[in-house]
Amino acid sequence: MRIIRPITYLFCTGLLAACAAFSAQPPLAPGQMVQLQPGQGIAALLMDTLDPVTQVRLSSSDGKGPELDLPSMPAGRTLALFAVPAGVYCLDEFSYGRYRFFAKRAGIGCFRVPAGRVAYSGNLRPTAGRDPDTGRDAALVAQMFEPHEFLEMLKRQYPALAAAYPTAGPAPAAEGGAQNDLTQAMATWSVEAPDHLSFDIYLRNNTNWDLTLTDFEIAPCTNLKRCGKQPTGTRIAANTTLRFLSVQPADPKKPYVFNYSYNYRRADTGGER
Repeated sequence: MRIIRPITYLFCTGLLAACAAFSAQPPLAPGQMVQLQPGQGIAALLMDTLDPVTQVRLSSSDGKGPELDLPSMPAGRTLALFAVPAGVYCLDEFSYGRYRFFAKRAGIGCFRVPAGRVAYSGNLRPTAGRDPDTGRDAALVAQMFEPHEFLEMLKRQYPALAAAYPTAGPAPAAEGGAQNDLTQAMATWSVEAPDHLSFDIYLRNNTNWDLTLTDFEIAPCTNLKRCGKQPTGTRIAANTTLRFLSVQPADPKKPYVFNYSYNYRRADTGGER
């Protein structure tokens, strides 16, 4: 199986001689404990950069939540937590050296924060580059799924908070059976029916952002009703399990064998704002 690594783009307005500070919500201090109010969750932003970035700002996709502000983040992996109303939060702006970058479109680095839980943003990795559409200076932002690294940082830097609130995915088990790999953004497993005449194939989105199934093929296979390419385009919501299809033998009196492979990408959330 090949894992799709989604890459999105931001554009730059040019060189900045000075940068004004945002009037926005600051992150929780390392080790700080917080008592969530009804309808609140914790947005866990993990930036993973080769160089320092400054004036990082996120906002809610519906415009109803607060803007989240990080004045400075050093090179390397930095975890920042915010107590926020439940909703979807997206990366809007950041500075990289003397360059200021703004989201070219809505839906960059978005992740969903449910009430009462800590929601991992994925490792957001901005790098300098060129916008392939315009040729202008740009920042490329990858949203990587590395949950073990996130959980280790969370427990080390915010032990009381990590003990008080559950994380929003990945789940150790799911409806219909145990998934194959918690470290994958999309996991899969199959469950055989009691009569041995079919298998149900499940997909689970372990991330806090929506995923779209781009390819699903059953091959090789022997004695199946449905083989080869399957309909795709299915959107799987954050932290959701889907019973995708049932595999059945063409002749129930004969043995049947199958394998399958699939690809996926981060769903476009540009229409949410």
